[in-house]
Amino acid sequence: MKIIDLEIELNQSSLILSEVLKISDGQLGNIKKSRSFFELQKSDLTREMEIKNSKIIEQQRCIAILEDALRENNNIAEFEQLLAVVRSKDERINELEQMINNKVITVSADNKESRILELEDALKESIMIAAEREKVFNEEEQRRIETLQKGEARHSELMRKRWFPARARGTMIAAEASANHHWGVR
Repeated sequence: MKIIDLEIELNQSSLILSEVLKISDGQLGNIKKSRSFFELQKSDLTREMEIKNSKIIEQQRCIAILEDALRENNNIAEFEQLLAVVRSKDERINELEQMINNKVITVSADNKESRILELEDALKESIMIAAEREKVFNEEEQRRIETLQKGEARHSELMRKRWFPARARGTMIAAEASANHHWGVR
């Protein structure tokens, strides 16, 4: 089977070779010319592609520059908007200050004095309330301290009675006195 396949291939190759040999010299020259023409076209296309690639790169640079400029322009526009808001608020503040200044000027001296007297009375009242609260606080603090002292005294008395019965208390006091004498405590 392999031999048959090889024979078929050999026959096909010989047919192709005979066709090639039938080509005239003129036709062979034309084929060579067309081949060089295609190679020339290929090199021209390669150059054109390189030029187009460089133009695309340049366009990308221009686009990046335009995007940066647009961002900067947007930032400037935002800044101008904020500046306009600040200016309008500043104008409003100035208007309010003028209104307040005009009101202050129109207030009579009697109104000022009565207002001062009202403020003095309110201050006196708040001082009296604060003094009264401080007095109550001090009294409560004193009661709390006394209660704590009474509780501590009672607690220590209970502890002494519970842990040291009457017989042992005398022995304990004597032992304590002996230890204090031994260590030089007075």
